Amino acid sequence: KTKAYTIHLKADHSLYQHVLSREGRNNPNKALKEIISIFYMHMKAANDVYENISFKGSEGITFSVKQITVNAQAY
Repeated sequence: KTKAYTIHLKADHSLYQHVLSREGRNNPNKALKEIISIFYMHMKAANDVYENISFKGSEGITFSVKQITVNAQAY
């Protein structure tokens, strides 16, 4: 029995500021694209691990992104 889960990924302002100042070169669009790329790589890694493992009768567990939220500022 396979299972698929959707996930809402969130980047806090600390991650955003870190990526903005380093990989984004202070360009908000580049920073956003980089954060999405980071999330994509993490989701791919999670799927690579869990799709081949059996948990209590469930095999082929996969994850997909339902929503991404990037908080550019602290609340």
